[in-house]
Amino acid sequence: MAKSNVIPVALLRVSASFPSPAGDDLEDEIDPIAWVVRHPGSTFWWRVEGDCRWDVGIRDGDFIAVDRAGKRRLGRAVLTVVEAQ
Repeated sequence: MAKSNVIPVALLRVSASFPSPAGDDLEDEIDPIAWVVRHPGSTFWWRVEGDCRWDVGIRDGDFIAVDRAGKRRLGRAVLTVVEAQ
């Protein structure tokens, strides 16, 4: 089984200018990968090359999660791999 990516999260908002001395007062934990990955067994990570999806926020060098079990729906991005022969 893969190592968990659970990260502790404080429920309080903090100022970005001064570190809070009460920063260890954590309320809950989250797993940010679970927000992105619905089907771990069919999800692959790809690095984007080029800016052809700039309009939807996908930039050159970004990592994207590609779920082969995902359903095609209006508004979702689809990755197509074309191999030249």
